[in-house]
Amino acid sequence: MDIVQNQVLNRETITLDDKHFVGCKLIECKLIYDGGEVQLTDSSLERCPIVLSGAALRTANLLAGLGAIPRGGIPLGVAVPNKKPDVQ
Repeated sequence: MDIVQNQVLNRETITLDDKHFVGCKLIECKLIYDGGEVQLTDSSLERCPIVLSGAALRTANLLAGLGAIPRGGIPLGVAVPNKKPDVQ
């Protein structure tokens, strides 16, 4: 896991998977989450939309299909791309 420490990141696109943020501040960053491990310790997020992809997007779509989360939106400000998952 990569450690990102004591940084202020502003308006960047950041892939969260396999990262541990320690003492960081993320401001208006686009956060991409694919379902891997991520940790935040003493870090903060300000106005950072989260875009789900890969396994995380498939999980969100499954949960929405089961009624566990609302269709058309994920709680906590998570943005999901308007792409239908590949169903096999």
